[in-house]
Amino acid sequence: MTAPRDPNRLIDAFLSEGQTDLPDHVYDEVRTEIEHTGQRTVFGPWRNSFVNRLVAVAAVAAVVVLAVVIGLQLGAGGPLVGGPGPSASASAPPSVEPSTEPSPQPSAEPSVEPSTGVEPPFTCDLPITLVAVGSDFHPLITQDIRVGTHDGYDRIVFEYDGGTPNLELDLAQPPYVQNPSGLPLTVAGSPVYRITLTGATKYDMESGEQPYQGPTDFEPGFTQIVQFVEFGDFEATHNWYLGVNKGDCLRAFTLLDPSRLVIDIRH
Repeated sequence: MTAPRDPNRLIDAFLSEGQTDLPDHVYDEVRTEIEHTGQRTVFGPWRNSFVNRLVAVAAVAAVVVLAVVIGLQLGAGGPLVGGPGPSASASAPPSVEPSTEPSPQPSAEPSVEPSTGVEPPFTCDLPITLVAVGSDFHPLITQDIRVGTHDGYDRIVFEYDGGTPNLELDLAQPPYVQNPSGLPLTVAGSPVYRITLTGATKYDMESGEQPYQGPTDFEPGFTQIVQFVEFGDFEATHNWYLGVNKGDCLRAFTLLDPSRLVIDIRH
């Protein structure tokens, strides 16, 4: 025997308990399920119309609950298999590092400005000598040493405070050694010149300071200067080797404000 049922009434009664709405396809699925689900006949002295109605309502409730679960799974995009799906929250976008422009790198060798004074002609006669200017019998402290290249010549500049030392520039003969240790020193280029600056030093013995902290071995790769390297700074005598690229004509002169000693090697 089948208990009389009103699908619309039963669904409305279930929805009134909390759920206020269902998707249309879930509603239709529940209606179809109710209409095609038979109720088991109850026998016994306790059967009455109230029991029949209770059984019918329980069956409808079970079908509705099942339909709701199916509907929720379908609405969520698929069955729940193997645990929850991917989180719906969007992951935070990767942080973007602020762009950093590379800082300009200093050139290996600072440029040396062309002189504006009267420059002597180049000479291939050696040695070349210059007399000290304004030293007042005190060693001159080296303030700066620079190398550079220009149209027609490469240049070496020694800068001092208050004068320039004696200069002697002549060809050097191997073996090349350091002063005063006498240890061997390799010098690139040919020919190699020896530069002796008498009355000059990098060290201020009175104050203990050393104003010039730059390089003492230059290999700039210029047209003529292959290597320019210090081989001694001892007893107020500053010694350098100059290896060039077949250059044989040079000139040396002084400039003022500030006091500079200049050596040029012709290209």
